[in-house]
Amino acid sequence: MQDIKKVVIVGAGTMGHSLALLFAKEGFAVNLVDKDPAALEKAISLIDSAGKTLVKADCISAQEEKRIHTLINATSDMRAARDSDFAIEAVNEDPAIKKDVFTLLDSYCPKHTILASNTSGLNIFNILSIRRPEKLIITHFFAPPHIIPLVEVVPGQYTGKETQALS
Repeated sequence: MQDIKKVVIVGAGTMGHSLALLFAKEGFAVNLVDKDPAALEKAISLIDSAGKTLVKADCISAQEEKRIHTLINATSDMRAARDSDFAIEAVNEDPAIKKDVFTLLDSYCPKHTILASNTSGLNIFNILSIRRPEKLIITHFFAPPHIIPLVEVVPGQYTGKETQALS
């Protein structure tokens, strides 16, 4: 994990905004990407609200909450994935949408980037065709990820051991 510094999360909905909060809380720089500006605006509002709740519950300090906000960049530009070390797709459970997202991630992300899906029911290994299957993995986080520290990690047939160790 020490090699991972920057995370991109594609999809700012229920899971995406919470994943952004989780990773920023742990000190990672996060690009939260969604093609819908309204979804990004709502995500930032939800992150603000969740951050205040975490402060009230004495889970984080007010200073930590401020730091979290400095680590999250909300954007509709997929090119934000260009400097990521870890990419998580958190879009609708629609194979066509996931294919489109992973095609873009595969082209924009550096070669070392781990490409993860937060899918809960699709076998992405049978759906996707990417140039680096050794970097593809499922990381199914339980909701809400910033509260429930539980993630199911599922490697595919071609997922590399290094990718599995870092996930």
